[in-house]
Amino acid sequence: MYKLFNKIFILSVISFVLLQNQTFALENRAADNYFAQYKSEYKANDFQNKTIRVLLSDKGSFEIKEIVVTSADEVFVTSNNQLVMNSSNPIKISVKDDYFLVQGQGVIKKVLVSEKLLISTNSAPITLQNISKASKTAAYSGNIEVGLSKSGKLKLINIIEIEDYLKGVVPNEMPVYFGLEALKAQAIAARGYAYRDLSYKTGDYDVCDTTGSQIYYGFNTNDKIANKAINDTMGQFALYDGKVILSLFSSTSGGHTESYENAFSQNGIDTKFPAEPIPYLKGVPDYNYRMDLSREKNAREFYTDTPKSFENASPKYRWEYTWSLEDLNNILAKNIIKFSSSKFVTPQIKERSEFGSVVNIDVPKRGVSGKAMYVRITTDKGVFLVAKEIFIRKVFEVNGQWLPSANIAFEKLANTKGEFIGYKVHGGGFGHGVGLSQFGALGMAKAGYKYDEILKHYYTGISIGSYPVECNLKDLQNCKATFYTDNNNAKLVLSYSHKPLDVNFKINGQEVLLSSGNFDKKSGQVDIAKLIKKGINTVELVGYDNSILNLPNSKINFYVELAGSNEK
Repeated sequence: MYKLFNKIFILSVISFVLLQNQTFALENRAADNYFAQYKSEYKANDFQNKTIRVLLSDKGSFEIKEIVVTSADEVFVTSNNQLVMNSSNPIKISVKDDYFLVQGQGVIKKVLVSEKLLISTNSAPITLQNISKASKTAAYSGNIEVGLSKSGKLKLINIIEIEDYLKGVVPNEMPVYFGLEALKAQAIAARGYAYRDLSYKTGDYDVCDTTGSQIYYGFNTNDKIANKAINDTMGQFALYDGKVILSLFSSTSGGHTESYENAFSQNGIDTKFPAEPIPYLKGVPDYNYRMDLSREKNAREFYTDTPKSFENASPKYRWEYTWSLEDLNNILAKNIIKFSSSKFVTPQIKERSEFGSVVNIDVPKRGVSGKAMYVRITTDKGVFLVAKEIFIRKVFEVNGQWLPSANIAFEKLANTKGEFIGYKVHGGGFGHGVGLSQFGALGMAKAGYKYDEILKHYYTGISIGSYPVECNLKDLQNCKATFYTDNNNAKLVLSYSHKPLDVNFKINGQEVLLSSGNFDKKSGQVDIAKLIKKGINTVELVGYDNSILNLPNSKINFYVELAGSNEK
């Protein structure tokens, strides 16, 4: 554990640097195309596939010219289950014409690019000597598949156990000095993110290693505290209505998170805004501020002040920037032209002269956090409207960078003669501000809150539980839930479209008959605390009342709901 109190200033500076390079703000995610799919059919049995395919990048590019492979173990390169090369010395892989070239110990083997290569070891990580991640040589657990990219270069996919994948994600999404409870909350959010990506798989990989999914830097960034957070929440998910939630997170909300619909559009960047609400992604305050931040006066007061918050340690909790009128005109004209082809910046213009000079800037509508949903720019040539937080941040750039957030209040500036000379913007937060606040998690953890309490604060109405399993009763395959818990406060939640019938479960090796009378008629839950232990638990459906098979839909869904250690 870091000595946070006597290093807070240094750590805050370090955090700010990390924020620029990590995914705290989710700034560069292809967010809306992914987020809008939250209503898609969920593939429950994906949990049983415990490996994930991660598309790897080098310096932000997924097109890689060559790799130099080493390991503490012997390295094996195969194609179609046939050995191409094995060596304890470096192996170089590149592409020339229609062949992969596999070079090692003075030998060159050729494999047609229509085939794929698989790099593996007995157990040690695979190191890519010519690729760097987080200022360290890139190394990966699992295997690496080598294919051909669209441009004729290498396409690398790391095939890895999901829990090992998370060990390369969590310490790169959240600094480990945030502490164990905050890291546990991040681990559950990241795990849910990964499993949802699995269910929306469209190509030959599940996720990428950049902000397009989650930052993943591999084995060499593993950390002891982060690994403990992952291990101590193994198999745990944030659930709403029996489904894994869309666990959005950002660095800093500014003291009040925003509701999903006020920050995102419905189906990608060129469609409906505001979006349809998501019930568990509701804006919540860190403290009981007792003020309606959707009102201009209150939002201005809030973001020009520094109220007490779980996020006070964030270097981006409050910020401000100033533009001269000349700079503002040039920046806004450039970006109005750039983004007016979208539906969120109107009207469309093509020439600098069509923009004119700014006369006034105001916010006609705000979300529950005071986040600007629309900004109106009045010039001497017309009125321009910018909608949606991501476009507001892009249009009002500072020093070539997006605004940290759209939690903003504008202040018109004048000189001593009363002449209009520019604008100042007061702001709070970093990122979209929906869902989990990472600096908020830090503050809550320091205040003594546990990880489940942190998650339940930022995600409204959720529970923590095992992955929801869908069982086809005709073959009883993939009917097991596995999870870690540090207490035995657990309930089995069973659901199917007909009244409960007798079912047999094996819980930690002990077979038990759960009759219809065991289940609470309102909640569909049965207390299984006596059968749950501290550590890794397994709950498996092994039998049922045969009359279920006579019903039209012979499937059962179940998960184990876990109560926090402080809950009764």
